[in-house]
Amino acid sequence: MLVLSSEDILNLADHAEIIAAVERAFIMAEGENYYQPDRIHIDHEGKVLLFMPCFTEDYFITKSVSVVPENVQKGQPSLYGTLILNDGKTGQPLALMDAGTVTAIRTGDKNKSLI
Repeated sequence: MLVLSSEDILNLADHAEIIAAVERAFIMAEGENYYQPDRIHIDHEGKVLLFMPCFTEDYFITKSVSVVPENVQKGQPSLYGTLILNDGKTGQPLALMDAGTVTAIRTGDKNKSLI
């Protein structure tokens, strides 16, 4: 399984490929060629865990986000996120990625502040 840190993603990111991938995603969404169930939201003692799965014919991906508001007092981010990419036919994990960086690239957020 490929593991990509924020730095890895930023070093590998090619603007033309990103634009083409986002365009393909919009076309896929318009054609409804995917299944995206409601996100799973779990609250426990002031902490939140979110799971956001999406399935296509070739892949499925799950974004996992943890929200721990008290991290701010510790000088840490209140949000952390990961993406797990799986083969759509076998379920084999293919990649583990930093979700904040992937989301920032997808949305054009130069500060990488969005998860």
